[in-house]
Amino acid sequence: VIVARYGFAKGLVLVCCLFAGVVFAESADQMIEQGNAYWAENKPDLAEQQFKQAIDADPGSLAAHKQLAALYMSQNKNQQAIEAYQAAITLQPDNASLFVGICLAYLHEGSFSASHAMCSQALKLDPEMENARKLQSYIDGKMAAQRENQSAAQPATDAGQMPETVKHKQ
Repeated sequence: VIVARYGFAKGLVLVCCLFAGVVFAESADQMIEQGNAYWAENKPDLAEQQFKQAIDADPGSLAAHKQLAALYMSQNKNQQAIEAYQAAITLQPDNASLFVGICLAYLHEGSFSASHAMCSQALKLDPEMENARKLQSYIDGKMAAQRENQSAAQPATDAGQMPETVKHKQ
């Protein structure tokens, strides 16, 4: 059928491309599986290598990006996790769970405003997501405490009076 429709040479190229695509996808999935096995065996360096190879083999593999991000999170490599989540989000920008993941990575970095923004996006995508709602409430509390600490560290002064710490002794 392919030969009749496209001619022998074009048909052969088409079949080879289709076959290569299937092998390509299988090998990326196999690399992810092997990465998961290494992770389970507490060999994070080998797991990371497998997930990166899967991404190289199939840059559109959402599973590979998600696993790499999760691995980085488990190792407190928050900046790398953020980058991996960003790559995953570009592949599937309507996935609320990816925004929760990156929210956690920003939270672990201490970037409360970025974390809050990512959690808000998760809730925009899925308003019923209970873990995102709880996380948002936690972040709100952290941000309020941070503002409270900052205002307590800066005592109020009268407009016309210079704080004692700034006055020069004569």
